[in-house]
Amino acid sequence: ANEVVFKGMVRFLNRDRPQGQPMRKMKLVMNNELTKGGHLSSQPMGSLFNFVEEDPETGKENVINFPVLSENQYKPDLAKLGEILDQHKPELMVFGKSMFLYQEPVKFVHDIVKDWDVQPVIMFDMAHVLGIYGAFQTPLSEGANVITGSTHKTFFGPQRGVIAGNFPKGSPLRKLWLDIKSRAFPGSTSNHHLGTLLALLMAVYEMNEFKEEYQKQVRANAKAFARALKDTGIQVEGDEKDGFTETHQVLIRIKAHGDGQEIAR
Repeated sequence: ANEVVFKGMVRFLNRDRPQGQPMRKMKLVMNNELTKGGHLSSQPMGSLFNFVEEDPETGKENVINFPVLSENQYKPDLAKLGEILDQHKPELMVFGKSMFLYQEPVKFVHDIVKDWDVQPVIMFDMAHVLGIYGAFQTPLSEGANVITGSTHKTFFGPQRGVIAGNFPKGSPLRKLWLDIKSRAFPGSTSNHHLGTLLALLMAVYEMNEFKEEYQKQVRANAKAFARALKDTGIQVEGDEKDGFTETHQVLIRIKAHGDGQEIAR
């Protein structure tokens, strides 16, 4: 799903390209750093590969990262973020993580960029938290233009991808949605796994029926689990006064207990 959006972005940016001129890539993208929880699919080594211009001096893709607090690397540094946006003005901002404890600053960013002469695209990869959309965060109502996700994590269905957009009439980005749809089909797929649709339908029925109860319990379970681990002497990441997490995830430091790969096995 992320790659489809990136393809749509490049197509959208080249809509007014003079005939015969080469297509340009995205000039600058902002995302979460991989070691700070960023998802692989939004990195140049992942699905973002070949969609972003390179710095001619370094040979590296023009990608910058959302800054985080020095005292809590799982929360954004809003003061620094405002400075970076004012200085660099990325064309695409990709929120979302695979190591995910707290909300992303979607509204904060939207309130800054809404008055820019050239509107950037705010994207939110919700693959890991789609099943707690609403109880955790509501990016589309906070200013995100596009969300992507998968239907087999906290949204408990079969493996499928999903893309949703919010492009009101009059938005200069409205045609981007057409480009995203065209990159899904026929741009990236010629068919889909029809056999999983019934399973997805049942998951949607269950989510619609039990969403509030389910989402509340998932987050409560995570906080209780984090507290129990803390009480046994295991170092739990995140802010204790926030219950360590606002999602379904709990992060722990295990170095004091042995080799990470061995413990995982």
